[in-house]
Amino acid sequence: MIGLRTLTAGMMFIILVAFLLNTSLNYAVGHESIAIHVELLDGTPLPNATISLIPSSDIMHIYTNTTNASGVSVFNIPSPLSGNLKIHLTIEYNVYGIIYDGEKTIDTITQSKHIINIILPYTVLSKEIRITDEYGENVSGHIALLFNHVRLLNVNFSNGVALISGRMGKHVLLWSNNTLFQKRYMLYVTVGNTSTGFEGIPSNIHIDIRPPRIKVLGTTGRYYPSLGIIHVELKLIIRDGVTTSKDTVKAIVLLKHCSMDECIFKPGIKTSLGGHYYSQYMNVTIWYNIQQAYFAGEKVANISFIVSVEDPGNHCVDIVRHIVVPLNMATSSNTLSSASPPMSIQNGSATIIRTISGEKGTIASNANLLNWIIRNTGIIVSVMIAFIILILEARYHRE
Repeated sequence: MIGLRTLTAGMMFIILVAFLLNTSLNYAVGHESIAIHVELLDGTPLPNATISLIPSSDIMHIYTNTTNASGVSVFNIPSPLSGNLKIHLTIEYNVYGIIYDGEKTIDTITQSKHIINIILPYTVLSKEIRITDEYGENVSGHIALLFNHVRLLNVNFSNGVALISGRMGKHVLLWSNNTLFQKRYMLYVTVGNTSTGFEGIPSNIHIDIRPPRIKVLGTTGRYYPSLGIIHVELKLIIRDGVTTSKDTVKAIVLLKHCSMDECIFKPGIKTSLGGHYYSQYMNVTIWYNIQQAYFAGEKVANISFIVSVEDPGNHCVDIVRHIVVPLNMATSSNTLSSASPPMSIQNGSATIIRTISGEKGTIASNANLLNWIIRNTGIIVSVMIAFIILILEARYHRE
């Protein structure tokens, strides 16, 4: 008597044989020769591409081959007795991975030559890149091109022109209109000690390799005795070529003011420089208001601007400018008391504003009284003369 396990195994064997027979009944023992031709949108054949093929006549096997210099790869696979032959194709290329995955159908009865043409949505990457410094001057250096963090090219360039030839050994470099594909490229440009990376492959590149240029237009210092304020200004022109912008050029401003026995350094403040922006340069005004009480008892105020300007390439330039402001109250009152120091930003031209409290001393009230008397001497004398005349007239009428 046949056991249950033996019966089950026999049935499974019969089913498997039936499946294989059903699959192969439509196919002959012969073979079909199929040529796969791969090219790009610009008609360039794709050499050294790895093609994987699974025919419907032999689904248990994966056939692989490589395209030749003409972009052609030939396969010999089992052929069907009749009907269509379906083929599943994948194409893998260098660092780009799988660039095609699809199916093709061949009518083995009507088609005497089995050729499959595949046109991929890419072109050959061949590009000229213009590279200058921030002032538009041609530079020389070298570029490195990466795709998915894999280095493809590392070539030198000169006179502001870098060329990407489109080939890397036995392979061609691919380009696509797909933005996501383009962003998988990274281009690193090195000029001297400065290296900058760019996502994608731009056609025009400006490399910030030079420090910013600073021209001091002037410094001013004024004393406003009625307000007890010393107002100081530093006017600059800052140039950094095409990278000149209030959003990119930064500054650290340090103010130092000295009395007879000590110097006070105010903390440096890193800030964006506002101001009037023109083509490749900015007019900038930096100013502070300092309380005169800090310089009480002194004839002059010694104040210094220490400014460090930094550009997007992390190049820095430092400048120091000293200002000496006379504190002669009588003289200052005659020339400056009618004016008022700026107290807020106007028209974007003032960039850094600080009112700094005095750290020592006060203005003597007697000095203020004396100042008032000096300024109003004419009025006081006139009032006294009128008062004396009134007294004399009163005495005259009594007599």
